[in-house]
Amino acid sequence: MRSYYYISSTYFLEHINMKIAYLQKKIEILEKKVDGRPEGHIKGKRRGDGWQYFYCPDLSNSKWKYIKKEDVSSLVDLGQWKYDYKYLVSARDELNQLLKIRTYYESGAADIVYDEMPDYMKKLVVPVEMTADDVIERWKGKKYINKSFSSNDPELYSENGERMRSKSEVMIANTLLHLGFPYIYEKPLKLKSYGTVYPDFTLWDFQNSCEVYWEHFGMMDDPDYLQKALAKISDYEACGLMLGQRLIITFETMRMPLSSKPLENKLNYLLRCKKPSKW
Repeated sequence: MRSYYYISSTYFLEHINMKIAYLQKKIEILEKKVDGRPEGHIKGKRRGDGWQYFYCPDLSNSKWKYIKKEDVSSLVDLGQWKYDYKYLVSARDELNQLLKIRTYYESGAADIVYDEMPDYMKKLVVPVEMTADDVIERWKGKKYINKSFSSNDPELYSENGERMRSKSEVMIANTLLHLGFPYIYEKPLKLKSYGTVYPDFTLWDFQNSCEVYWEHFGMMDDPDYLQKALAKISDYEACGLMLGQRLIITFETMRMPLSSKPLENKLNYLLRCKKPSKW
């Protein structure tokens, strides 16, 4: 079965499995609780803002007996049993349905249609669903004009062989690579008033099918640089690219350089941009 890019499918299956495990545990507990059924039956009648309770030992040959308010607690065990029994019956039915859904879902009946086509036919169609690799290839395959380097820029390269402008960018790129986050370096983006910018890294949000932009600000102790950085962030948000959602930033100063551990911690909140292994 192919591995598709709708990461919500992963969450769907995880939630199904969690609910199955939850119901199985509750069923195991309730099967023991309902083993001994208290005798009798209960019915209630509305009276003002409260209820009147009646008890009958045997519906076939007994009359309903009114239960005084101070004796209602004697019905608790029977009431609880009735609730537990009905919950158990419904839980068993829900569990059986979820097991069927999971089995059918995992069969990938629609997913394998493309896989089972002969190769000559695959060349003629675009599959309804695409693998994560398909999505990444299509996303990265779009042409754009790179931002040029000047003769004064240092010769720095990531492990992917991409030339970059700072050691911190190389650190970020290598961390993204090691943790399985596909990215594009300095892909142009037009902001409302700031003009065309080149986010240091553009990531793909597999869950929401949109781009996420990562800006690294490396000289935040320089007042002029700081003002420009704040203006840039403000313009991102003016375009609906909100900080913490579709805009991610890292920063450093001379006294507080970027380090790898906080970088990895930040990426733990960006799992929607990590290439899914399966879903």
